[in-house]
Amino acid sequence: MLALVILLLLAVHIAEAHNAVLHLKHGFAHLEGSSVKQGGRGMSRGHFQRLIDHDRARMQRRLAVVDFPLSGNDDPLVTGLYYTQVGLGTPMQSFYLQVDTGSDLLWVNCAPCNNCPSSSGLNIPLSIYNPTGSSSSEILQCSNSLCLEALQKPDCDSMNRCSYQSVYGDGSATSGYLVSDAITYNQLDGTSDSATISSANIVFGCGYNQTGDLLQPTRAVDGLMGFGQDAISVPSQLAAQGLTPNVFAHCLEGENKGSGILVIGEVMEPDVLYTPIVPGQQHYNVELQNIAVNNINVSQPSVFAIPNYGGGGVIFDCGTTLAYIVQPAYGDFVDAVVRNALVEANTLQGQTCFSYSGSLDGVFPGVTLYFAGGAMELSPDQYMIQQEVGFYCIGWFESTTSPGYPAYSILGDIVLKDKLVVYDNERGQIGWKSYDCTQGISVSSEREGNSSLLTVNPYQTSAPGVHSASSRPLSISLFLSILACAFSNMLNFIVCRLDYPPY
Repeated sequence: MLALVILLLLAVHIAEAHNAVLHLKHGFAHLEGSSVKQGGRGMSRGHFQRLIDHDRARMQRRLAVVDFPLSGNDDPLVTGLYYTQVGLGTPMQSFYLQVDTGSDLLWVNCAPCNNCPSSSGLNIPLSIYNPTGSSSSEILQCSNSLCLEALQKPDCDSMNRCSYQSVYGDGSATSGYLVSDAITYNQLDGTSDSATISSANIVFGCGYNQTGDLLQPTRAVDGLMGFGQDAISVPSQLAAQGLTPNVFAHCLEGENKGSGILVIGEVMEPDVLYTPIVPGQQHYNVELQNIAVNNINVSQPSVFAIPNYGGGGVIFDCGTTLAYIVQPAYGDFVDAVVRNALVEANTLQGQTCFSYSGSLDGVFPGVTLYFAGGAMELSPDQYMIQQEVGFYCIGWFESTTSPGYPAYSILGDIVLKDKLVVYDNERGQIGWKSYDCTQGISVSSEREGNSSLLTVNPYQTSAPGVHSASSRPLSISLFLSILACAFSNMLNFIVCRLDYPPY
């Protein structure tokens, strides 16, 4: 019986013919009542029942699919971010959170708040989380083991609470303390055609002091939901509880459509190309080998290498609006686009722009990113942004850095939009394929040893008890002011939620 074969690898011996001989031992052989302990008299009834109980528990494992609603877009003149809705606490309260693969922690504006936004230009209501108003909340003290697990070097405030501080690449920051409480989400597990409401306890940040861009009213949200690799991220916490696989995917709909798909689960779509995640890094670092413009390489792999002291390299980050490339690759890329464009380039406050109206395809060159494992093809709208009617600018910027920090090349929403992007933390890889994000994606759900293939569609769910929201455009003057800031040695353009260690 396969269910009873639980084996441990003890040693590998290499025979003269170079064949591997595996010496195996039954994982329960050392327990009382096993055939070994019984001296060949067969296993005891108690030991037999132990094996049955183990198998039943394993076969009852349920790896569900968690489906989050998604709103926003990649256009800096409209929203410049993607956000979702989740429920926290008991009774459940709904929050709008920016989706960010460049950081780990989920945090929300928390009462009493010293510095939190009070209104949002995204046409969404803002909420404040209050742990005293939730019957399922627990404020983590520094002595709590969850504090040490969540923060490797936790700080303690004057009330002995497990404190955190996250400083992001654009200079904004959040500080507060950790709580444990219920998160409510939409779950698909193959038992029905519709989503069911489920919940789990997670650790997240109660943020009472926000600074910088986090307070900007034009696109303020209730907090941020980190999807990084660390144990504190929501996918990692749900996976550690055996509720979901540690795999998630997003499909960010472009052209200001304001929607897409965000799902935790095993993606089963064909033709997804994968590249390894560089191990031992804080972010979703990948090995970018070259950038090609019209199929001609314009960069060198060494430009994107991670330095020996760590940091840097190339990362996938849906919390960043545009893209940032280190020199000299950035300059070589811009020069190649200008050479291959069929219209003349102009300069606007240091940025390369083109006076043009019409379709970008056929007028501006195609771009290819060559990764270890596969190539990502980009259309012109994945490196160009429209400033106004008849005027386009290159939407990739030179990556600079703050003193003491390495420069990253960051592939943000402008690159990742209109693609299915899979972050597979179980196998250490990131995958992608061009995709129509208005279409559903196939995801596998496991229940009691059986797998079901589900289709997750955009628009089909909302956060439990909450209706979807719309976004509101910003004025054109924002574009010009942002350009000026970008060339004032700021790290990133509009929204760069790249999480650095606290200062």
